Amino acid sequence: MQIKKGILKHPFIIITALFFLSVLVRLPHIDRPLSKHHELCTANAIRFISFWDDNGSNPPILGCNHTNKADKFIKNYSSNIKDEYGNYYYISFGPFAYLLPYTILKALSIKVSALALQIFNLIFHLISAIFIYKIISTLYNSSFKELFFPAFFSSVTYLFAPGNLWFHCNIYVPEIFSQNLVIITSFYLLSYLQNSKERNWLFTCLIGFMIFIITYTDWIGIFMLVPLLILYAKRKLDRKLIFTATTGSLLAIALILFQYSSIDGFDSLINTMTGRYIERAGINSITNSPSSFFILSTKAIYTYITSYLTLILLGLVLVFLSVRWKTFKFSLNEKYATLLTVLPAFVYYFIFIDAAGHDYYSIKGAFFLSIIVGILIHKSSLFLGKKIKAFLPLSFLILSVSQYYYINRPGEYSYNGFRYDTYKKLGEFIGQNSTKDEVIIVKDLDCFPQILVYAKRNILHYTNEKEIIQYLKKHGHNKVVIFEVSDEYEIKILKRIDLESSS
Repeated sequence: MQIKKGILKHPFIIITALFFLSVLVRLPHIDRPLSKHHELCTANAIRFISFWDDNGSNPPILGCNHTNKADKFIKNYSSNIKDEYGNYYYISFGPFAYLLPYTILKALSIKVSALALQIFNLIFHLISAIFIYKIISTLYNSSFKELFFPAFFSSVTYLFAPGNLWFHCNIYVPEIFSQNLVIITSFYLLSYLQNSKERNWLFTCLIGFMIFIITYTDWIGIFMLVPLLILYAKRKLDRKLIFTATTGSLLAIALILFQYSSIDGFDSLINTMTGRYIERAGINSITNSPSSFFILSTKAIYTYITSYLTLILLGLVLVFLSVRWKTFKFSLNEKYATLLTVLPAFVYYFIFIDAAGHDYYSIKGAFFLSIIVGILIHKSSLFLGKKIKAFLPLSFLILSVSQYYYINRPGEYSYNGFRYDTYKKLGEFIGQNSTKDEVIIVKDLDCFPQILVYAKRNILHYTNEKEIIQYLKKHGHNKVVIFEVSDEYEIKILKRIDLESSS
């Protein structure tokens, strides 16, 4: 069968080819042991999905305990909410980001693993890059059949931005997965705004459903209503879209509250969620010291620099050139695109200012940065020759990959000399040197989710032997094994306690 002439020049084929190049760039970090730089988020995803594999997923609540009796009533990286069987749960977000890969992996009979989640993450990175191309093309009524340089360049920046190379592969968490859904939904919202023919109930309900899914994944679904309400107030949107979008978001919130309150009651859930919000918003810090807001904001800005320096510099250069060439004037549709991409992310940062110090939160703004680059490139197209158009993507790619490798070093060690397989070795030693009826304690070490995943156990935090024995008696256990880890991460069995043999 012959390939049709010109099919290799189709923009989506080119973007897919570039995507595989981005996978090659990330290859040294794919399927290596879970380590630092927020890979604890991926480890938590494995824990949640494994809980469903062991206990079922009805209702889909994010459990954090293994099935062994000795693993119950142990709180490891979860909320304070637990059920009567001693299972603690994670309730910071809706479960959809974990429910979707669980369902797909289950249907394909694939066991959950870091590699499986990385592949899942990568597939959605490609989807997002394609939809970013579609957004810029739609903005300027360009055909999807021929390569449109501003849209192409936007996709390149989203594929190869240093933060995206890492976050859209190695880190699996709702704040990142929701980004894909936001990009897809923004494309349909922009189409809705630009084309009156799209304003029918079927299309409107599709957007409402997408807002429901986003909110059921991450709270940014609520904040997507902010630009829609502004546009409605300016009479740019009709009432039915506001109705379906708001209804979708409220239904998702109601479903989350209904499912999560089934664990330990509604009051317990609200108290726990309130506490989590106060922590993520930095309310206590800001109340005690108003200057803390400035410090937290500075920290959030720093995460952008570490993750998206090349993209920020590119954007600043293009702003400078657009101002110099007197093209820095936005059309109505360009204003729509800017509002839809920047406002939800900005509100999200403001509401969760303390949590925004985690560098993966900066991915919320990467969408806007890539879109604004596409818009500015379009404004500068008349002044850019062919050589410059070839130089810009290539130089961006080289600088971004260099920054990515500087932060995420290939090989056995991270940039600060930490071995990538450290947590794997610790976890596997713990799992291999403990029995299912032994409660596990690791002395003077914060047992990150990465260690829990490789140990396939929950680990109790106690240093006082008297308290340990009280815990065993309270929960009907007889045995405990205590491990000790040196400063060089060498692990050994410190002590075993057996209440039956000592009685």
